[in-house]
Amino acid sequence: MWAVVKPILDDKVTDWVRHSLDAYSQIGVLVGSAISIWEPSCLPTAPALRDSIIRALFRKNRLLADLEVELEHHLFTTSGETSLRLETVLEEIDSHIPGILPSFISVLASGEPNTIHHAIADWILSGTISILYTTNQDTLIERALELRGARRGSNFTVVTPDSQTIGLPSPLVKLHGTIDDPKTIRTTFTQVGQQLPFYVTERLENDLTQFPVS
Repeated sequence: MWAVVKPILDDKVTDWVRHSLDAYSQIGVLVGSAISIWEPSCLPTAPALRDSIIRALFRKNRLLADLEVELEHHLFTTSGETSLRLETVLEEIDSHIPGILPSFISVLASGEPNTIHHAIADWILSGTISILYTTNQDTLIERALELRGARRGSNFTVVTPDSQTIGLPSPLVKLHGTIDDPKTIRTTFTQVGQQLPFYVTERLENDLTQFPVS
């Protein structure tokens, strides 16, 4: 069975997961980056990261100082939020300064695992999770596993778009790469749109066929 993990792990969700684990011998898990915004992780949402990057560019580039008001007028709505997606901002930066993107998203290397990361680590180590797919680029799931004594390569493996195969045991497939290996990161629309390795798409298609979605 497939489990799509919600960003809030309340009693209702944990009861549902417990029931699913009892009902099925193995499950696949899909996880998004929203799980990492809760305390004590406190990683920024995509809009918050986007806004901080834009404001940092205003502060650090003195050539833009006289255009700041006009640029903010175009970039930000009256509510103070920009209408641009994070991927669009990063795409523009990458087109002008290739190779600098990791420094703009380095915050993803910080934070501590929260309740959701620890719960996922427990599910993985229990052996009931067949595979986990995530768009997370942080390493908080891996850190939660390591805090439980698990070792990468022995108790779990991390698969990125640059990996040559989906290894065992307990693969964590990081579809957008991982912050601890910057060359694997996919943050712009161009990068995200690149074809994933055949073995990843084949496994994902097989898993979606094998496990019913809940």
